[in-house]
Amino acid sequence: MWGRCTSWTPLNGFTGPTRGYDGYYTLDIWPARMDTVEAIRESIEWIQALRRALDHIGGTTIENMMREGNPAKTMKIIREAVFR
Repeated sequence: MWGRCTSWTPLNGFTGPTRGYDGYYTLDIWPARMDTVEAIRESIEWIQALRRALDHIGGTTIENMMREGNPAKTMKIIREAVFR
């Protein structure tokens, strides 16, 4: 199975609380060449890091980015928030 990830993927998946979603996240991984527990743990760490980054960016900025539709600017803002 092939997949794809765009700059909108983390926004769509992790902006739930700003849109009224109060559910759960799922992981779709197949760690064939690594320890399963480590793979799950690392995936959870990435989810938490992206949540913190999006919280740092703020709901209003995220909504404006999605409305503006400027992928390069969006990627820059997300990258700077993740790796600050």
